[in-house]
Amino acid sequence: MWAYLCHCECPRYVSARWLSKRPASDDDAARKVVNHFFAVGNRNRALIRDNGLSRLWWLGTIAREVDGENPRRFLEILLHRQDVRSALIERASLSMNRQVLSCIYMVMREHWEGDRRLFARAVFRSWMVSLNRVGGVLLLDALPEEAVVELCREEAERALAEGGPEGEG
Repeated sequence: MWAYLCHCECPRYVSARWLSKRPASDDDAARKVVNHFFAVGNRNRALIRDNGLSRLWWLGTIAREVDGENPRRFLEILLHRQDVRSALIERASLSMNRQVLSCIYMVMREHWEGDRRLFARAVFRSWMVSLNRVGGVLLLDALPEEAVVELCREEAERALAEGGPEGEG
């Protein structure tokens, strides 16, 4: 379905978005076409991350599930930086469970409405890595929502205390 939509219904959008710059080589051009016009293999991450249209659909679906009252706010925060989107959405252990993702988003929103230091690249990555690590030990899906939110806040504060390189923000 995604390959059909990319080739038949929206080829101008996919081309403009992913092929607007001249590729460095024929191999690079072929890789971009395969990644963004096709749904390659049985890789869910590739569908969420690579296909030129499925990534939009998935982000919209996730936004409606996480913040049904204001999905645009979720997308604004998530897409503030490419690194934020990839660090969160491409971590299946965190993003595939909507309760866990909603709890992470709750903490993200608190920081978004504050000083936004959590969104510095190194800080945000550190936060995601630590949540991923904790999720490897605890079954976050089974914890009550309040416990997951508190865990997310604690790990965010830890990442902020460790900080990132100066000037990054």
